[in-house]
Amino acid sequence: MRRGSRAPLLAAVALAAAAGCSSPGAPAGPLLCEPPLAPPPGFERVERVESPQADHVAVRTSYRSEDGRELHLLAGIPGEVGEGLPLVGTLRLAEGVDARLLGADERWALVWGAEGVCDPYAVIGQGFDRRSFVGLLRETGFLEPG
Repeated sequence: MRRGSRAPLLAAVALAAAAGCSSPGAPAGPLLCEPPLAPPPGFERVERVESPQADHVAVRTSYRSEDGRELHLLAGIPGEVGEGLPLVGTLRLAEGVDARLLGADERWALVWGAEGVCDPYAVIGQGFDRRSFVGLLRETGFLEPG
């Protein structure tokens, strides 16, 4: 190797990049998307799945009540949430954002967008009728009173 060659420096940079090293103050990794709703009382967590995406880590957290109802909270998961469910209206979140309400029978989904990589957000309920699903979200303070 000739004196002054940049090959060793380039090799060291390549190894550091491959090892995941970053400069001080740089983010430790992609943004972890957390669903913006805490589970209501009476629901216990049964599963949490983190799904790495190109620019974020999507999260689905699932909860179940003693009577078998389920809530699934999603953040940043790509794809069509509530696929196959009819759109039945819109509801306003307490933070002032409009969300689409989809559902029928005992399966309901509240889906909304936000600026950034964690879009879309969703709350999916199984074992609820429309009134009890919306009522639960209002009781938690997640939806505007109405």
